[in-house]
Amino acid sequence: AAIRAGALLRREYPFYGNVNVQSLPMDIRMKLEQESIINHFDSLIERMSSLTAKRNYSGQKTLSLRRWSEQQKVQEAFKQAQEHIANGGQVIIVAETDKAQSFPQPIKDGVEGSSDKGNPVWRVPGAITRLTKLFEDAGIKVAHIHNPTKFKISDEVNKFQRGESPVALATPQSGGAGINLDDVVGNRPRLLIVLSKNLAGDVWDQVLGRVSRKTTQSEARVEVLTIPDAYGDQRSDDILDTKIRTLRAIQGGEDLDVAAGFDVSATQAPPGQS
Repeated sequence: AAIRAGALLRREYPFYGNVNVQSLPMDIRMKLEQESIINHFDSLIERMSSLTAKRNYSGQKTLSLRRWSEQQKVQEAFKQAQEHIANGGQVIIVAETDKAQSFPQPIKDGVEGSSDKGNPVWRVPGAITRLTKLFEDAGIKVAHIHNPTKFKISDEVNKFQRGESPVALATPQSGGAGINLDDVVGNRPRLLIVLSKNLAGDVWDQVLGRVSRKTTQSEARVEVLTIPDAYGDQRSDDILDTKIRTLRAIQGGEDLDVAAGFDVSATQAPPGQS
């Protein structure tokens, strides 16, 4: 699939650099946590008689496991960022989660508490919050391209582009359209690390385009971190594949196949019949 191969950008000028999909392993602890969350939601779905309720819980299952998957990639993203900075580059890390995240089953570093409905939950800081602490503890300055109620995004972008902060942490919404984070001088190549593929096809396209513009002077490298055995990553690939194909068809002026999803052959009369 185009998504998995990294061939994602439909641009008026070539992408200057490389887009790689990097597979990360799943250890025993991760497998058990994921299985526990899946079983929790599957049990809820099975108990529901309403189709709407079943779809609701199915959506919650996907979103919860996407957020869980991001948690598993934080340390790897931090390690790769440190290596790239040590080699003279600058790094942008894009993640979906910022504020505290809650899960219906115990997970690593989770603090037990209660939901608004009184159900037990385990809370952990969002991926961006965790990364912020890791970089600050390492003495590395961070530009915050997220949470616009707290940070002035234009000032944070300028800090990054001037090299004052070698790392930028961004959400797809704040680090997408209208933001330039590319190397316009040619001395600080950019590494973009993506923890989760945004499910909005156009936003996903825009995020990847932040490090490759008309004025870019050095090759950018994009590393999309994925866990092949993670339910959330698998579902994200499936959903985004469909959306990107649809987006490409619209952008190319193609007529969408209105029969998509149906077995067209089953609706056709046998030869010789009408």
